[in-house]
Amino acid sequence: MYQKLGELEKKFEELGGRLSDPAVIKDNALYQRLSRERASLSALVETYRRYKKTKKELDDNKALLAEPDEEIRKMAKEEITRETGSLQTLEKELKVLLLPKDPR
Repeated sequence: MYQKLGELEKKFEELGGRLSDPAVIKDNALYQRLSRERASLSALVETYRRYKKTKKELDDNKALLAEPDEEIRKMAKEEITRETGSLQTLEKELKVLLLPKDPR
């Protein structure tokens, strides 16, 4: 699933680059098609980026559990609990966003 999300994020970025190409801008039909395609990926990519950011923060806080300062470890544990819940929510959102769209 995450490999596919990475590929879709890359495609999203490529579409953004193509949309700034003067040749694409001149071709109105192509520009509209690429714009719609990019727009259809935007919610998925935004959620995936939030997921990656939260995952990194979770990993960083897990590393803080080795700190000698009790207060830092306590704060890290609280953040880990919060971030774990956020990750679970984001994973559910990603699974829903990956479902095929109803053509109607």
